Amino acid sequence: MIMKEKIKKDLIESSFVKMKLAEECIDQIELATKWILESYQEGGRMVLFGNGGSAADAQHIAAEFVNYFRIPSRPMVDCLSLTTNTSILTAIANDTSYDNVFAKQIESLVNCKDVILALSTSGNAKNVIKGIEMAKKRGAKTILLTGQKGGKAAPLADLSIKVPSNDTPRIQESHIAIGHIISDIVEYELFKDYLEKDPLDIKEAEASAPVRIHLGEGGDTDYYVEKLGWGCIVNATLESHRYKCTIKKLESTNEIKVIIINSFYENKDYNKAKKEYIINNVKEKAKEDIIAATILEVFPDFKGEILIESNVPEVSGLGGSSSLSVALINALFKIKGKELPTPIECAYLSYHIERELMIIKGGYQDQFAAAFANGFNYMEFKKVSKNRKVDVTVLPLNIKPAILEKIEESLLLFYLESREIQGSNIHEEQENILTKNEEEVTNLRLEKRENILDIRDTLQHGDLEKLGKLLVKDHELKKKVSPKFINKLTEDVYCSALNMGAYGGSVCGAGSGGCIVLFCNKEKKQSIINVVESKGGVYLPCKIIK
Repeated sequence: MIMKEKIKKDLIESSFVKMKLAEECIDQIELATKWILESYQEGGRMVLFGNGGSAADAQHIAAEFVNYFRIPSRPMVDCLSLTTNTSILTAIANDTSYDNVFAKQIESLVNCKDVILALSTSGNAKNVIKGIEMAKKRGAKTILLTGQKGGKAAPLADLSIKVPSNDTPRIQESHIAIGHIISDIVEYELFKDYLEKDPLDIKEAEASAPVRIHLGEGGDTDYYVEKLGWGCIVNATLESHRYKCTIKKLESTNEIKVIIINSFYENKDYNKAKKEYIINNVKEKAKEDIIAATILEVFPDFKGEILIESNVPEVSGLGGSSSLSVALINALFKIKGKELPTPIECAYLSYHIERELMIIKGGYQDQFAAAFANGFNYMEFKKVSKNRKVDVTVLPLNIKPAILEKIEESLLLFYLESREIQGSNIHEEQENILTKNEEEVTNLRLEKRENILDIRDTLQHGDLEKLGKLLVKDHELKKKVSPKFINKLTEDVYCSALNMGAYGGSVCGAGSGGCIVLFCNKEKKQSIINVVESKGGVYLPCKIIK
């Protein structure tokens, strides 16, 4: 009977403390949750630490963030407990002082986008205090979970949540309750779109995907990878130019209505600014229409309306068809109530639809750029596996913010004209040239591939003049590999821009028209814009995905 009374007493006390917590600390818990949510929305993360039971609570809460709390299908998030790496902890404690075990890690790992969640029942742990002080030096917001007295740490933290109790077990029980509340709310706000839904209840879904520019191409097609063993490309996806797909299931129809709105052609070409058509037979239409082909592969029973919105010129060389396919794939998965494919799964599926089902010749970079949407990428294409011809690796380029800003300031993108020749035909010509002049083309391709590696390294150092020279070299090599790559207008614009002081540039996609990318001193941008516009080019202000 004594044991039962003890159990009952402890449970009542624990409940009483949480009731007082609800009365006294809701505003502080709400503010802490908002700070943590904002940190993740702005690209930061939460970092936790504490001693003993608080160390265990820090690890527990971190696990809820990294894995999942209530939404199993959502992506993982970056969250770190500083109490888990015994080599680091013992090295710092042994070489300096146990008081520094959190502060030195924070100095190395934390920045101004992050939020620190420190746990200390007393608020007097020296290593916790030093950790909070270092986090503030690093510009991070600091939150303390502590007991009623708060200790010396409470006035140091930006926000202190004091559990209304002086009993360590009751304080720790409340700390983990607060951790669960924060985990629940932040996860829901970040990933509510991933909640499992009955597919029959989902009537509308949307998704978008960016287009890309490329800065030199070292072989991303099956035929080049077959001959060279591997190829590579440097490209960048645009925040400013993309395709958005909105799809609606309609029970009252047995057909698919497609509406395409392209703002680029607004006040330029009414017929291209808005198009509408009906798909009655998806299988038959799939041979020539990428929307029908994507529906056939992903959701063949779909009936309803598809709205495509874009600001990308047609046949521009920016990989628009792949961006459309990637956006539509993700929207169709959503409306089916299915977990979204990973970027690599989505990219290979898009490639399969375009290259294998529709027999549109081309490489791999467009689908992978759209699906990964990383900003600047270095991609490698290797012949390795039996189940697919080429294995693709996508590596985001680690470009410092200051260099990225400098690159973007020097960037110019122009649309010149629709390509005179279909990209598929240009790729067919390139494959034929490779077959007839294998040794010569292989040597040129190897030289292009080495040049791409130099472009990758130069981008990361921000040497724009050297980048320009490398792009000019790639341009001249591409003309030797594929004569149809360039036409009169494109070459005229390219040479005129160089004469006006542009460092260099790249013709987008398969060439023979479409878009062109140039880099120049920012003081010469307007002069170059004026010259290109005088030749019929359209300036497209653009932003790279950060």
